[in-house]
Amino acid sequence: MVFNIAPSSLVAPRPELRPVGLRADLTKRFTAGGNSCWSFPIFGIRSRDEYRADPIMMQPFEKTLPFKTDGAYHGFAEVSGMLHIERDHLELEFEIKDSLFGALKSGPKQLEIAYSDLSKLTYVRTLFKSRLEIKVKSLRVLSRFPAAQDGLISLKIKRKLKEETEDITTYVNLRIAEIGLEKLEG
Repeated sequence: MVFNIAPSSLVAPRPELRPVGLRADLTKRFTAGGNSCWSFPIFGIRSRDEYRADPIMMQPFEKTLPFKTDGAYHGFAEVSGMLHIERDHLELEFEIKDSLFGALKSGPKQLEIAYSDLSKLTYVRTLFKSRLEIKVKSLRVLSRFPAAQDGLISLKIKRKLKEETEDITTYVNLRIAEIGLEKLEG
């Protein structure tokens, strides 16, 4: 179910105040006749067929986000790498280097996490820090990632990548919910 607000009843928003990224794709719709309007989707009310027929959600969503962690091997190593968002899984591509001298580096490693193994993705912003927390359902999924603790990976993200991180969080949590609904339907 989508509530539409006709453009004649509102003053057109200034371009710099319009949402950007995935949020803009989810909130901006076009009506018949070429008149544009803003719509506010209420998630969970649309049927799965309506959701899949939406051309915006059928587009590939492939983004990359650089990250760092500093808690690997009890603080003796740091992990840096890239988080890749694919249609059916997250991919962590990373390398480990010692935090004392920075001379010892591992080769690049990969860890794929299917959306069905994820519990949730959370973007946490404080005054000085910005983190993306990945919570999984099973500990065996994170056995190859050195900075994982109690089924949780906490990745440091640069604050200037806020919009990309929020888009990724929205997309991944939406995919997790969609997979959960498919399991319930049979």
